[in-house]
Amino acid sequence: MHLRKVAAAAIAGLLVLTGTAAAAPRELTSQPVFNNPRGDGEDRIVKHLVEMINGAKKGSSIVAAAMVFEDRRVIDTLLNASRNGIRVTVIYDAANDDADKLLERLKEAGNGSRAVICTDDGSNACIGSGRMHSKFFLFSETLGAKNVVSVGTANLNDDSAKNTFNSWYTETNNEGLYEYYGGYVEDLLAENRDNNYYDHRKPREFEGVKAYFYPRGDGGDTFANTLRAVKCDGGTKIRIANYSFSRTEVAEELLRLAEAECEIEIIAAKFHETACKMLVGHKNVRAWGFGFLQPYVHEKNLMIQGHYSGAADQRVVWTGSHNLNTNSLSLNDETVLRIMNRPSTYASFVSNFETIKERAVERDRGNCPWGMEL
Repeated sequence: MHLRKVAAAAIAGLLVLTGTAAAAPRELTSQPVFNNPRGDGEDRIVKHLVEMINGAKKGSSIVAAAMVFEDRRVIDTLLNASRNGIRVTVIYDAANDDADKLLERLKEAGNGSRAVICTDDGSNACIGSGRMHSKFFLFSETLGAKNVVSVGTANLNDDSAKNTFNSWYTETNNEGLYEYYGGYVEDLLAENRDNNYYDHRKPREFEGVKAYFYPRGDGGDTFANTLRAVKCDGGTKIRIANYSFSRTEVAEELLRLAEAECEIEIIAAKFHETACKMLVGHKNVRAWGFGFLQPYVHEKNLMIQGHYSGAADQRVVWTGSHNLNTNSLSLNDETVLRIMNRPSTYASFVSNFETIKERAVERDRGNCPWGMEL
C-alpha cells in the first residue's frame, strides 16, 4: 500500500510538470485582433469576444454595444454570463429585429441585466439623429485584467464580423479610459439627443490611448484636423482602410500631403466620386477597391508613420466605428480610439493592412467612383 501511495504521488507530480493537468486561462493583454474572410481566421473577432465574455469574473459587469447584434455565439454567451451572476447590459440600434427577444431573456436573469434599444423616434441612434453605430465592449474584470475597453469595426453578424475584413482592439487595465466609456454608456442609456455630442464628451487621452465620441455638429472634421498635424519630412506614410470614404475635407488634406511628398495608400470598399477623383491618380497616392462578390474592407482604420503632432518618427493608429462619410461625423453615435507609439500594435495594424491589400484590386482614376452597390 505504501508503494502504491508513493507511485500515485509521483504520477500526480509528473502530470503537473508535463502540463497534462488543466492549464490556467491566459491573462488578457492589450491587443488588436483581425479577422480574415479569405483564410482560417474568419471567426477571430467573435472568438475573441466570446473568450472575454466567458472569462468575466462572477459579480463583474459587461457592457456590449453594436449597431447589429445577431451573432448567436455572442448572444448565447452573454445570456449564459447573465445567468452566472454577471451583470450584462446590451445597447443597440433601434433597427434590430430580434431586440425584444434578447430583452426578455436578459430580464429573466434577474440580476440587473438588460438590453436597451435606442428609441425609434425618426432616428435609430441613442444620442445622434442617425444610427447607433458604435461597436464596443466593456468588462470590469475578465481573464485576470480589469477595466477593459474593447472597440471594433465589426457589426455582430456574419456579413460583417465574419465575411468582411474587420479589426477589434482591446485595451486592458486602463481605469481612466474605462470610466470615461462608462460615462458614454450612461449618456447612451439616457438618450439625451445631442448632435454635437463631440463637444459634450470631449476627446481625452488616458495612458497613451485617446477616446473620441460622435456625432460632431460644430462644422469641424476631426480627421481633417488630424491630417493638418502631419508633416511630410523624412518619408511620412499614411495608410487608410475604410469602408466608406466621401468627405471632401479629408480628401483635400490628403491631397495637400500628397503634394508635399507624403506617401498615401487607401483601401476603400466605397470611394465616392468627388473624394476619389481628388486623390486617385496622384503620383503619391495608391488606392485599392474590391471586385464583385469579393470580401471587402469594413474597417475604419488610419495609420500614420512619420512626423505627426510636432514630433518625428511617430507610429499612430486610429480605429473604431467611424467611416469617412458625413453620417459618421455628424449624425451617428460613433466612437474611435487613437493608440500612440505602441510599436507592436502599430506593426499588427500595418500587417493586417498589407494582408487586405493583397486581396484587393488596385484602381486608377478611371475607376472612380467604386463600391456604390454595397
